[in-house]
Amino acid sequence: MKKETLFDYYERTPAGCWEWTRGRFRSGYGAAYVDGRQQVAHRVAYEIVKGPIPAGMYVCHRCDNPPCINPDHLWLGSHRENMHDAIRKGRSSKPPVHVGGEHWRLKYPHMVEHGEDNPNAIMTDEQVIQMRKDYVSGHPLDAICARYEINRSTMHDYTSGRSWKHLLGVDGSPTLDELKAECARRRRNNARLTKEIADQIRKRLAAGETLSDLGAEYGVHKATIRDIKLNKTWV
Repeated sequence: MKKETLFDYYERTPAGCWEWTRGRFRSGYGAAYVDGRQQVAHRVAYEIVKGPIPAGMYVCHRCDNPPCINPDHLWLGSHRENMHDAIRKGRSSKPPVHVGGEHWRLKYPHMVEHGEDNPNAIMTDEQVIQMRKDYVSGHPLDAICARYEINRSTMHDYTSGRSWKHLLGVDGSPTLDELKAECARRRRNNARLTKEIADQIRKRLAAGETLSDLGAEYGVHKATIRDIKLNKTWV
């Protein structure tokens, strides 16, 4: 669906909530496939009415009703504010005084929602698994970023295994060792090249030689040759 049609799919409740009528994540939050990717419905609703969501901020519910997309029931808060709000409403065990940090995560793992169950997730488990497959298959980094509409820093969080660790080696997803090996391969391949070699490659491509042949000759993936051709590297 297009973003502007989001508010075609809800039902009003006596309490004034606008409950999302299409798919939902296991956490109860609405799952909206908007502009080519699955997103959290109430976050999209907030963006439509109130504007962009700053990095690291949560869209919280005043009504404490996960499928609600009524903008009047949504507010912007930090992770700390979101956790304290959950505690006040009795949805979580009381954490230490200083909310946040690795100590808190280890002691209160039940309060940390993983993957697509996190209401602030911008991707699904299936998308992350496919992204990691694309990465270890040698797809160009810019192509991966464009496909999933993320920047390189965000992509690295997924492909390094730093985030969504619960999917490593699951349902065909690459393992952490496989991701590390691909990262090392890309670094080695880039180290083999110089600007002079890249200029030669561009000339040979212009003369009709193929990506695969040049990749094999220089010992790099053809995706690296493609990046050179498109002036994404060694410019």
